[in-house]
Amino acid sequence: MNGRGNGDAAGRMGGASVARSARVGDRDALLPAPDANGSAGRAGDGWTAASDRGESPASVPARAGATGGGLAAEFPAAEFPAAELVDADFLETEFLEAMQDVAPLAQERVAPAISREVTEAQRARRQAAEHDSRIDDPNYLHFRGLRPVAPEELIEYYKEGVQHGVRKKLRRGDYPIQDALDLHRRTVLEARHELFWFLRRALERELRLVLVSHGKGLQSETPGRLKSHVAHWLRQVPEVVAYSSAQRPHGGTGAVYVLLRKGELERIENRERHGHKGRLDHTR
Repeated sequence: MNGRGNGDAAGRMGGASVARSARVGDRDALLPAPDANGSAGRAGDGWTAASDRGESPASVPARAGATGGGLAAEFPAAEFPAAELVDADFLETEFLEAMQDVAPLAQERVAPAISREVTEAQRARRQAAEHDSRIDDPNYLHFRGLRPVAPEELIEYYKEGVQHGVRKKLRRGDYPIQDALDLHRRTVLEARHELFWFLRRALERELRLVLVSHGKGLQSETPGRLKSHVAHWLRQVPEVVAYSSAQRPHGGTGAVYVLLRKGELERIENRERHGHKGRLDHTR
């Protein structure tokens, strides 16, 4: 009975050891080689040479139990602690759980001090750039001194020397409109560009009266914005003699009549009509 008990115990221990060895790899090399006589050798035959004989490790416990208690006596289970395989995903999970409450150290970054002083070289470059831009772009209309105008406000402007009768006819819209410019849905920059070149072409054609529709901007975030700019720019054009808000059929306070100076041909015709032909001949 003692022999069977020891054999059963050895079998159970051998099975546990084999299970542990399967988890950590081939542990055959850890066991001593069997001696010539002992049961350890017989047990070792089944333990160490299982892979050499092509047997499954599961057959080792049964054979170890049949050999008696030599293996249990020679190699107690306590001498072979189980080695655990560590999975990479498990390690990552453990690491993330351990670090979840860790907060990064605050880093105070101090911006380098930047000098705001303009050097003489920078000032010279800016002046040169402004000069070049004026040469490249003949559009001299600027934004300085802009006065906001209300959407429904009547606007008018007359140069010194414009007669009262001319002012009255301009307000009433008595002069025939020779050309028109519509600036609705234009940005401020687009309107500046179009207005400048429209007036230049009108002067080249020697037109006297044109209509500029700027709108009121009632739905805009800044009502009357474009209207304010047009009124401001028209004063900057030397050839603009006067302007006045249009009559209702022509756009009302959303448009403006613009009176341009007489062309050279018209001035000559007027002088001839009024009997100044001799003076013209004399000035030639």
